[in-house]
Amino acid sequence: MWEPPYHNRLHTADVLTTMALQLGNEARLSGLYESDWLTAGLLCAVGHDFMHAGGVNTVPCEIERRSCEQMRPLLTQHAVDAMWQVRVEAAILCSDFSLAKQNHLQVQGSPFAWNQAWLNVLLNEADIMASSLPSHGPALSRSLAQEWALIGYAPHATVATLAGRQAFLRRVQFTSASSKVLAVHAQLQAQLSD
Repeated sequence: MWEPPYHNRLHTADVLTTMALQLGNEARLSGLYESDWLTAGLLCAVGHDFMHAGGVNTVPCEIERRSCEQMRPLLTQHAVDAMWQVRVEAAILCSDFSLAKQNHLQVQGSPFAWNQAWLNVLLNEADIMASSLPSHGPALSRSLAQEWALIGYAPHATVATLAGRQAFLRRVQFTSASSKVLAVHAQLQAQLSD
C-alpha cells in the first residue's frame, strides 16, 4: 500500500509518541490525572491525519475534516462516547497548521487544565515536534518536499532549504509546560542561531 512520503504511519508514530510524553508530563506537573482526557489525546494523535493522501488544504481544515469523517465510524464502532467524539474531532480540526497561532492564544496566560483548548494546543505541538528537532527535522523537511513535489505544490522547492527550514522554525509555537520539560525552545533557538 502506497503511503505519502511525509504524512504516513511514521509521522503518526512521531505524533503519538510526542503526545504520550506530553500527556504524561502535563499530568505529572499539574498533579491532575484524568484518564478520559489522556485517552482523548491519544485518539487525537492517531486520528489527526487519518487516511491523509499527501495533499494540502485548499480551504481551512479540509484534510482534517476528511480525517474526522474517515475515523468517525471506527470511534462509533468502538463505543467512544458522543461527547468525546466531538472533543476529539474538534482537536483534529484545530490541528490545521494555519490555526495553531490562534489555538496558542486561547491558552496564553492560563495554567494547564484538562479542557478542549489545551487538548488543541497539545495536538498542535505533537504534530510539529519531530519536525522542530535538529535530529529529525531536516529529514522530515525533505520528505515533505517530496510529498509536495508529487502534487506540484510550489513550496516543495524551498521547504527543505535552510531558508525554508528557518522560516518554519520561526513560525512554530510551543506553549505547554511539557515543551519546557522537553527543552524545545532551546533546541529551536540553537537551530535558528546556527
